[in-house]
Amino acid sequence: MVKYFRNRTKRRKKQVTIGLKFFHWMIAALCLCILQVMLFYNYLAIQHQIEEKNSALVLVGHGALSANTIVERAYTHTFGQIVKSCNKDQTLKDCFEKYYNRITARHENGGTTVPSGTAEHWWFQSMVRDAFDLEPTSSYRSGLSKHWHTAQAIEPNVTMCLIEKVGTKSWRKVFIDLNKDYSPSHDLPLRHNMSSGDLIDLPAPRESSPSFLFLRDPLERFLSAYLDKCADSSLRGIEKHCMPNEIFDTDSEETRSSIELMKGFSFDRNKKTMFAAYVDVMPLRWNMHFFPQSLYCNGLYRYLGDYDFVGYMNADFYETLGTVAKRYGGRFETSLIKNFKLTPDKMRLKQSKMKNTGIETSAPKYVKEYYSPRALRRVLEYVSIDYVLLGLDIPDWADEILNEDQ
Repeated sequence: MVKYFRNRTKRRKKQVTIGLKFFHWMIAALCLCILQVMLFYNYLAIQHQIEEKNSALVLVGHGALSANTIVERAYTHTFGQIVKSCNKDQTLKDCFEKYYNRITARHENGGTTVPSGTAEHWWFQSMVRDAFDLEPTSSYRSGLSKHWHTAQAIEPNVTMCLIEKVGTKSWRKVFIDLNKDYSPSHDLPLRHNMSSGDLIDLPAPRESSPSFLFLRDPLERFLSAYLDKCADSSLRGIEKHCMPNEIFDTDSEETRSSIELMKGFSFDRNKKTMFAAYVDVMPLRWNMHFFPQSLYCNGLYRYLGDYDFVGYMNADFYETLGTVAKRYGGRFETSLIKNFKLTPDKMRLKQSKMKNTGIETSAPKYVKEYYSPRALRRVLEYVSIDYVLLGLDIPDWADEILNEDQ
């Protein structure tokens, strides 16, 4: 009997042990299931955050692309097609001409081989055409590769890539002042002992003639060109840079067609409407004041790191002018201070916590007065190469304006 109870007790202990093990297994399995559920929901949460972040990058409002996305997409389908195959041993003109011939060439089957996005970005074809005057029958010359975009002086030896709407008028005065006693060219003495038609390869060697340039926010620069060459009626008819003149030059007898085409439109009354109309139409004939900065001086984006000094025409412009003046010193410093009308206070803006609001950088205060979301999207496409390759940041106000389209 005792043996029976001992065996029974052992069996019960064994059953309890098995039960406990089974219970532990169940608990472990349950914990594993809970852990798996937690990991799954955590995965979903992370994916949701990633999707929200991507949406934030792409969307500003309801369906409005962000400025950064507009720039990247436009660059990929336009400038990027040329940049990826244009080597430094080729001139930018040669690269543009090769691309232009490819997208305009007819094949035996009657078709045309064009890169993806060309139809959407038709303006790029006309930009390539006009940048280096690739249509010889055209009566217009853009001037993008002409001599007046390079300047050179001695004592001190210095060269500069001149870009329209980046203080060019004042910079030309500086170099004319430096070369007036040296250059044989009296009409435009931007060079020392060189005729106006001669070209200079920039950047020049740092040891013999260091080169510098100034850049400007592309959106502000484009608007500045419009305000100067189109909105200013006193210059529009004289300089004829508000192109195509057949549409926008209402003050000339030579372009009487513009009077009919411009009926109901005014540069003065509805600023956003007129600016938007100009942005849509202007690629029919590109003017040198509106080309991206990257295309100047044989494609400066290709040699930016070889320049001795790169300045920026922004809120600290005057202070930067003081820096470059002291960098090269001598007659250069004297001429720069004189022609830019610099004062010690202007060159110490950062220390005094003031910002430059001079005539050279006045465009920023007008951006929301002229840019509509539609016009801004288009101009971002036109200048996309500058934001991608020149290291320039898209201003915050761009997304603010795009957000108005939600």
